[in-house]
Amino acid sequence: MSDVCCLTIIFRKDELKKFNEVLKDQIHNETFWDNEYTGETEIVATIYEANYGWQNELQELTEAGLTFHGDHAEGGDYGSCTFASYGGEYQEVPTNRDACPVVAIGEDLQVAPSDLDDIKKYWELNRKAEKYIERQKEDITSA
Repeated sequence: MSDVCCLTIIFRKDELKKFNEVLKDQIHNETFWDNEYTGETEIVATIYEANYGWQNELQELTEAGLTFHGDHAEGGDYGSCTFASYGGEYQEVPTNRDACPVVAIGEDLQVAPSDLDDIKKYWELNRKAEKYIERQKEDITSA
């Protein structure tokens, strides 16, 4: 039995071959997605039945050094989140219905510092991923 959700992942168009190599077990009808939009520099791919929010697949893509960002809806056993990967680092954070990052507030009306650290890391990686995806051939070291 599986727990599936809808997932959107955005990555550089010129890295499609590398994504396909990592996601070879997910490919059907020559792609790993169900719907897509192809822009000038990016592919925005939607997977309608991402098993367990593609937790394993996102880790494999990160370990392969690929850059991407996106989000997924809630499943039966987990909430919705937004995620980003850049330079072998990955971060995901919980989101509200609009895919905006959220933090829990405890009974003491405080936010756990680790939750804020996770969101800061997410925004840093997401910013770098977006810049990398927008620039096909340029050097990203200044990001």
